[in-house]
Amino acid sequence: MIAGSRAPTPVWSRIFEAMHLAAHTYPFLLMGGAMTFVGLLAIGPRRRDIAELWICLPAGLALLSVFVGLGYWLWWRQPQLTVTRFAFDGAEILVEAPAYGCFTLPVQDLRSVSESRGRRRLLGWWLLFDSVGSVFLDATTPHAWELLELLNPHVSRTNE
Repeated sequence: MIAGSRAPTPVWSRIFEAMHLAAHTYPFLLMGGAMTFVGLLAIGPRRRDIAELWICLPAGLALLSVFVGLGYWLWWRQPQLTVTRFAFDGAEILVEAPAYGCFTLPVQDLRSVSESRGRRRLLGWWLLFDSVGSVFLDATTPHAWELLELLNPHVSRTNE
């Protein structure tokens, strides 16, 4: 039996990550907001003056939607799919993730294991189950490497 649980990320660490990301994305958000504003002015009541600047509206909206989608994924969806606790006894795997709760499945329901890499290191693995969907096993979770070694004979690991 192998088990592991991941402690929640401290609030100060999440705030530091948010400030770090905001420092890099703020110029793009400002540019997207300005382009959207200029595009709205071009199709507004004074459109005679700057009619050809309507092209800024779709570009600004696209720029803003990329960052809104990225923020949604990083601060809401991925933490909801991250495994907080697991246990494996050789035949069944117990997984707890905030999005799905706690569930137990036979190891045959595990369809694939995909590595998730950052620029400099391995971030973790995406475990895809037939009946539940994907969950993210962080590489810093205790005993995560041992779990992957035990799951290796049951499923082939794919890189993405």
